[in-house]
Amino acid sequence: METPPEPGRGPDDDPRTPRDWLRHALRETMLWPVLGVVAMVATTVGAGVLLFAIAGRNLPGLAALVILAAVSIDVVQREVRGGGFGLLSGLVLGLWATSTAAALAALAIGLY
Repeated sequence: METPPEPGRGPDDDPRTPRDWLRHALRETMLWPVLGVVAMVATTVGAGVLLFAIAGRNLPGLAALVILAAVSIDVVQREVRGGGFGLLSGLVLGLWATSTAAALAALAIGLY
């Protein structure tokens, strides 16, 4: 037996794009802890790549950094062309900022 759709929602209201998924996750307060953990993990991975590539002067780390930068630039460009600076662009730039801050903090306290 199929569950009926929520009132006011049809089958066409399901999230399809990353922007829709993010809006849905931000609207649902039960998903906020999950979003927080995902953001912290992404920040830690980003800081690790930055430290490995730049401070460690490692060629595979530099390749990973170039790939991450290219994907980030592509996401921001597509969103700006599609209607301006929005949720995905802010997320990408925020993750770069927090990753850079975490990498600098790790250098400052001597973790790397």
